Parts: sequence; C-alpha cells; structure tokens
Amino acid sequence: MDTHTFFLELLVILLVAVCGKFAGALLIAESWTIRTAIGIAMVPRGEVGLIFAELGRVSGIFSNEVYAGMIIVIALTTLLSPMAMKGFYGRYGHELDARDPE
Repeated sequence: MDTHTFFLELLVILLVAVCGKFAGALLIAESWTIRTAIGIAMVPRGEVGLIFAELGRVSGIFSNEVYAGMIIVIALTTLLSPMAMKGFYGRYGHELDARDPE
C-alpha cells in the first residue's frame, strides 16, 4: 500500500469514527450546545476500538496496514478530543453553565 492510499484510508476511518460518535449524541433531546459537548466527549472512547482492532488483526480480517491506521486513528481521537473540548467550553461554556438543573 502506498503512502497516499494509507493516509486516505486513515482519514476515512477518522471521519467515520468521529461522525459516528456525534450521530449518537444528536439523538438525545437536548440543545445543540449540549449535544455537541456530548459528541466531543464521546470521541476519545478508543479502548474498545483497540480490542476490536487487535482481534481483527489476529484473526486475519485486517492487514497490518489497516491495523496501523486504526491505531493511529484511536491515538488521534484520544489526544485531540481534550483540546477540542477545551476550545468548545472556552467558547460555549457560559451556555452550559447557565442551564437550569432539573
């Protein structure tokens, strides 16, 4: 697999991973701000992904290149999400703080 194809697949896996987490957050009955905060908070949940990636590699479902791409995506989502959450709360935290507790 050439480098260009590898990074293209890496980008696709990353987009699917992030969009899937946000899709789940959009199903709750809250404001868009809260939905977005929940979506961002769900992105770094990669420990289950690590287990399934390893099972796929060991069973021969994933090639070593696909496995490496999945590990990179899991690492990126784990490392980038706290920065995204900090930026989101810096910009919209006042909306979350002003919400009435129920």
